[in-house]
Amino acid sequence: MENFIIKFDEFEGPLDLLIELIKKRELDIYDLPMSVITKDFINSIELMKENNIEVTAKFTAMASLLLKIKTQMLLPSSKEVDPRNILVKEIEEYEKYKSNLERIKELQFIEQKYFKRRKRDVAKKKKKGSILDVINSYNVIIRKKQLKERNMKLEELSKKLAESKFTIDDRMHYLKNLSGSIDVQKLFEDINDLEEMVVTFSALLELVKVQYFRVEVMNTQVMLIRKDL
Repeated sequence: MENFIIKFDEFEGPLDLLIELIKKRELDIYDLPMSVITKDFINSIELMKENNIEVTAKFTAMASLLLKIKTQMLLPSSKEVDPRNILVKEIEEYEKYKSNLERIKELQFIEQKYFKRRKRDVAKKKKKGSILDVINSYNVIIRKKQLKERNMKLEELSKKLAESKFTIDDRMHYLKNLSGSIDVQKLFEDINDLEEMVVTFSALLELVKVQYFRVEVMNTQVMLIRKDL
């Protein structure tokens, strides 16, 4: 391999390694040179063995798939249906899964860091709020909901989000079209699907960050007010 520095202990599976090799060579996943990437992948497996790193069946299965695609590329039929399509789909789905996983971890970090509610003055007093008030309100609701999904592993939730019909852009569009102000607590209380809740929360944060909404707080009630109102 051409002066590639690969940290094998950072890879959870064969797709992590494959994607890293593609990035190192700055290749286009939609036009992969199969001879090159297959050789790199097999060489990497050999290096893993030399460094006493366990090579699981998943790695050998990926090597077999790459060799199969490489062989199919030599056949005339490959001009009709690109054999690389199956690999491209796997890479796209895996990168989406990893992206969702990072988003969930980020939300959990925000929860752990900011989600401790402080005692508030009982007297009703309106004040200017911040994004932390939105985060606090989200935390209160998500902890109240006794959803079985709440206890699922991060990996399982990330896979569900990858297949989810909910997207941040769609939820941002939905929130923008709500009339009047938004009661954050009521908004989350009305959501019974954890996937929808996580995506809606992400959309809310984005809209507050770009100052589409301003935040107002009255005791424990957090309201989102459109800037144009």
